[in-house]
Order: sequence, then C-alpha cells, then structure tokens
Amino acid sequence: MDLPSDPASHIPALLREAQEWAYQEPQRALQQAQKAFQLLSVQVPLELQLRVREVLINSLAIVGDQQEGLRHASELLALAAEAGDLPLQATANQQIATMLATSGQYEQSLPYFQAARTLSEGTSPGQYATATLNLADTLEKLGRLQDARQVYQGVLSLSTVDEEVEVVQAYASLSLVGLKVLEFELGQLEVRGLQEEPAVLVGVVEAARKARDRFLELYAHALLTRLQVHLGHLSEAERAFEEAWKIAEDLNQPRAWACACEARAYLYCLQDDHPEAMGSFEEAAAHLESVASSGELLQLLNSYVRYLRFWKKFEKAFEVLWKLHILDRAVRTDGVILQAQLVTLQMQIELARKENELHVLHVQELQHLQQQLQEQNQLLERLSRMDELTGVYNRRHAVHLLRELGAGPGCVLLLFDVDHFKRVNDSYGHSMGDTVLRGITSVVQAFLGDQDVFGRLGGEEFVVALAGRTVAEGERVALQICEAVAASVWHGIPGHQVTLSIGVAPFVSGTLEAALHLADEALYAAKARGRNCVVVVHTA
Repeated sequence: MDLPSDPASHIPALLREAQEWAYQEPQRALQQAQKAFQLLSVQVPLELQLRVREVLINSLAIVGDQQEGLRHASELLALAAEAGDLPLQATANQQIATMLATSGQYEQSLPYFQAARTLSEGTSPGQYATATLNLADTLEKLGRLQDARQVYQGVLSLSTVDEEVEVVQAYASLSLVGLKVLEFELGQLEVRGLQEEPAVLVGVVEAARKARDRFLELYAHALLTRLQVHLGHLSEAERAFEEAWKIAEDLNQPRAWACACEARAYLYCLQDDHPEAMGSFEEAAAHLESVASSGELLQLLNSYVRYLRFWKKFEKAFEVLWKLHILDRAVRTDGVILQAQLVTLQMQIELARKENELHVLHVQELQHLQQQLQEQNQLLERLSRMDELTGVYNRRHAVHLLRELGAGPGCVLLLFDVDHFKRVNDSYGHSMGDTVLRGITSVVQAFLGDQDVFGRLGGEEFVVALAGRTVAEGERVALQICEAVAASVWHGIPGHQVTLSIGVAPFVSGTLEAALHLADEALYAAKARGRNCVVVVHTA
C-alpha cells in the first residue's frame, strides 16, 4: 500500500474503527489495527506508537490469536524496559498476563499480573486497581479462594479517585458475590449466607449502567439469575435472565452469548427441565470454543460438572470431565482440573455410601472406574507435557522449564526451524512432513545431555536450551546439529536435502521473552544468509 505523507493523521481514524468493531466484527477491527501498525515510523509521536501497539495487541487477543498477541506484547515489554517507562511496562505486563489467563494458563499469568500491579502503584490508580482485580481473579481460578477474597476486598478499600477505579470496584463486588455462590455450590456455605447478595448485585448493575459497561451489566444480571435460582426465587431469576439475554442480543458476541446461555441453564434447573439445562451449558461451551477462550471454557465446564453432581447426572458428569481432560492436554491448569476430578470422585463416593443396597458388583465397578480414572490421569499428566507428534516437550512445558533454567544457572538457547518446510508438505504430503520432523528430533537429541531442554514451539519451529553452557559451546553444538541434519538421508524424498537455520543466544539474565527475541533475530539472520547455517548473538 502507498504510505501517506503524514501517517500520524491517518492512524487515529484507523484506531477508532478498530475499537468500534472490536466485538461486533473482530477480524475487521484487527485489519484496521494492523494497517495502523504498518503506518508506524520514527516520525510518529511515541505516545501514538504505544497506543497503536496496545490496540493491536487487544485486537489479537479478541480474535483468539494469543501467540501473535503475546509476541507483540513481549516486544512492547522489552521496549518499555529499555526505555525505563514504568507505566508502559505495567501495560505490557497486564496484556501478557491477560492473554495467558484467557488461554487458561493461570499459573504463568500470575507473575505478570503481580508485576503490572507493582509497576502501576502510585502512578496510575486505574491501572493499579485493574491489575489488582486481575490478580485476585487469577488466584480464584487457581483455587486460592481465601487469597482471592482478600485481594478483592483490597480493591474495594482503594480510594475512588476516578470513574475507572469505581468500575473496577464494581467488578470486585461482583467477584466477591461469585465466590459466595461458588462456596454454596461446593457445599461450603448454607443458603442463608446468600440472602444479602442480590442487593449487592443490584448495586453492581447501577454502577455498570452509570459507566455504560455493558459486559459488567451482563455479568451482574447473569450472576443474579444464578443466585436467585439457588435462593428458589423463580420470578426474580426470570427477570434477571431476561435482562441478561437482552444485553447479549445487543452485544451479539460469543462471550456474551456464553454468559447468557449459562444463566439460562441455571434457570432451567429451577424449572426442573434438565435436558434444556444441559443443552444450554453445551451451547455456552460452543460459543467459547468458537473464540478459543480456554480459560473461560474451563470455568464453564467446572460449573457444568457441579450442576451435574448436584442433580446426580453421573454419566454425563464423567463425559464433561473427560472434555476437561482433553482441554487440559493443551492448557495445564492443575487447580481447575483437580477441582473437577475431586468433585466427580466425591459424588461417586457419596453415591456408594448412600445407596447401601447396592450389590457388591456395583462397588467393584466403582473401584474399577476409580482405577481407570487414576490411570487416565497419569497418562494425561504425561501427554500434557509432551508434543504428540515428535515426543519432545510441548510449547507450554518447554517454556516453563526454560524459565526455571533462566532463574538458576542460565543456559544457551538454540532456536531453529526447518528450511523450506512448506515445500516438503506441498511436494510429498503432510505425512512425509511429519516423518521429517520426527527424524530431525531424533538427530538433535543425540547431541543433548540429560539437563538440556528440547521443545517444539509450533509447526516446524523448535527450541533447545543447553544448561550451564557457554555461548561458544552452544555454537559448536548448533553447528554439529546443522551438519548432521543436512547429511541425513530421507527415504521417500530422494535427492531432497533437509536443512536447518539456527539462531543462538544466551539466557543468563533478563526475561525469557527478551532472550527468545534475540534468538529469533539470529534465526532470521541465518535465513537471510542463505539458510543451512548458524548465527550467534553473544550478549543479551
């Protein structure tokens, strides 16, 4: 596209369009944000450059492209750190944490939320309140309910200096009610402990309308529906649900529909229409799956399991639990999954204890079922760490191990991918491409020690961390790997040489994202030199 003579004059309009279409047409919003990003140059004011990056990252998060969003947010964090810009560092940490949490990686998001909170304290009351709220929400999803409650209450104790803080406090009030509802559903709170909560949610609705925050208003009406169901107030539950459904229709966005469908499921519970209730839970899950919102999907499925347990739909509960396990293979959230497992086992134990007339065979079947579940858990524990195709660590677990190495003795990173891999897939088929990837991992493993880490980041891109090695040693290993792969013979693709481009960088200080960024730059430099070679960055 032809660049305008004054890019800064075009960027604000693109950003406005991106924000206007963010939830109605997310892809269109992303296109506008990407256009604005392409117009950036050194002549564009720094404040506007940062705003463009922020909108782009938010747009990527909404369409579910967490990987690209994390890449841009990590770059923004590195730039902010170099510039010593604390508010910008807080924003970047907040964005990284939010995307990790959205994908269900709560444990990994926690330090970023904590960093955003620390960096914004005393500089931006609104940002500090938001970071504190998100920290509490993450603690809640990790099952640390007491810690979460204390942090939520800390949000309410903040001085209400502006409208942004007031809205965040409304979200905190909403979450505290949600905690009480959760405790009731887990059998940890009697119903009388919920009596005063409808009035709290009415206040949240008023705050949402004042701030014109439609999602907050939706969440409040949906939770009020659920709360009134537990209190046995059918007419009040129906009124709250009608309001939630109207807002979902106005927003017409998958997450909004998921929230409204879950509220409808609880309303059907009170009406004893369990087939419709289960159908509404399934519809809510489908909406979240459409936007790859793994974190929210995990929470929804756990609510579904609790509902099925209460109404003794045991077979369906196990079916939903298995769906949780499948999701867990991509996103490891021990607290959430463990909670579902314990609930399911508990309901089976309660069933066995209450039904004393059961034949011995039924008890044996229960024991067998528990044994199968334990075996499945062991298998899923292993699968959750490994890449199914190649047998090396998957991206999530590899990144976890890399952070541990960086926090300890340090390491040397080898970032590499397969040169012209698309040609292999296009010419010989994806099955042969898979064979090549498995063969390359076998070659690479021959050069690694027991303390080294080898993971697949995605597609044909891999990372190796050589623990406690120098950059010179890392370069030597990279050259050996490069030569060994180039010399390999591949049956089924005669005459086709498979090669690697490898970037080498140290990781002894700073963030993993910064070290991977250096290695990635070295990798692209290797590509630029003609591929089948190694490029080294000696200092971080």
